[in-house]
Amino acid sequence: MENTTLVLADLDGTLFRNDKTISAYSKKIIKQIQEKGILFGISTSRAL
Repeated sequence: MENTTLVLADLDGTLFRNDKTISAYSKKIIKQIQEKGILFGISTSRAL
């Protein structure tokens, strides 16, 4: 991810587990992404 500036993740089945929680592993990866100065956001078809 040398030139990566933005990472987007879907919610259901990707970021959220079946119980609608985010795993400790996913939280760790998101933190690592942000520490590298990469923006992290969600992309979903849900009505927000």
